Amino acid sequence: MTLKIAICDDESKEVFRIHEYLQAFQIQHEIDCDVYEYYEPEKLLSEYSHNVSFHIIFLDVEMPGMNGLELAKQIRQCNEKRVQIVFISNYPRYMQDSFEVHPFHYLTKPLVENDFQKVMTQIVKYYEDSNIYKIVIHGEETEELVNIHEILYIEADKSKKGYLTFALPDRTLSGKGNLKDWEHELLPYHFMLCHRGILVNVNYIHFFKGNDIILTNGITLPLSRRQEKELRAFFSKRILTLEK
Repeated sequence: MTLKIAICDDESKEVFRIHEYLQAFQIQHEIDCDVYEYYEPEKLLSEYSHNVSFHIIFLDVEMPGMNGLELAKQIRQCNEKRVQIVFISNYPRYMQDSFEVHPFHYLTKPLVENDFQKVMTQIVKYYEDSNIYKIVIHGEETEELVNIHEILYIEADKSKKGYLTFALPDRTLSGKGNLKDWEHELLPYHFMLCHRGILVNVNYIHFFKGNDIILTNGITLPLSRRQEKELRAFFSKRILTLEK
């Protein structure tokens, strides 16, 4: 397992400390981590807006300009519901304010390595348990394990018979397959046809615009009249379910 981790703190000593703790955790648990450092919340948000995603974000609450709570709200609005946010703060009073962005945990400064390791162990278990939501995409020479919830849409490859394009937030993958088979397989995970040859993850639909669907990251997909009524009804029902 390789975890993509962001650290966002305006204090370099805190970033260094977390990086050290992560290095120790990797050695002890044989986990690979790609770690990215940010000293300005606006920089992290800018990269998120360009479809850069992470498994974990260690986020300082008190930062000049945009604080950690506001950054977390913006990240959630970028459709990132699955990233695990761990807030770090000198002041426990911020904990109550953080609930609306669904943080995984809250650590107080100065950081204690034992507490940090416990949180990391819990997050790793969370991701290991989520393997039941993964599928294998069979390419020409490779096979790749992909989380179902990360797939934006699947499209039949017009130039390559028997192949599909799997669109993820940060890349696309080409794999063998039949769209009808995937339509049946992924229906329980809120995938539906929006147009001939395109299967969309309803969780990523932001809004409908004429004969198009706009996804949460700005991508536009065509919407056929044949599929519109059923898809809109499913989308509305999904929103009501989430609100409950």
